[in-house]
Amino acid sequence: MSFDEQTYETIEAYLDQTLSDTERIAFEERIATDPDLASEITINREMRIQYGNVDTSFGASDYDTEMVTHLKRH
Repeated sequence: MSFDEQTYETIEAYLDQTLSDTERIAFEERIATDPDLASEITINREMRIQYGNVDTSFGASDYDTEMVTHLKRH
């Protein structure tokens, strides 16, 4: 799936934890209803981990854990 530039920027901001609370909540609601977006976030997060470009203080939330479990089932 391909996303527009704004979505990719939002993914980066989400992973960088720079979204406001309101933006983060709205984006997480979007993630919950869009499996392609959830998958893209998982891929981006895994790439950051793989290449060492991740803030280790940004642990997986319950939402992330549930999303990964869901994606592995499908």
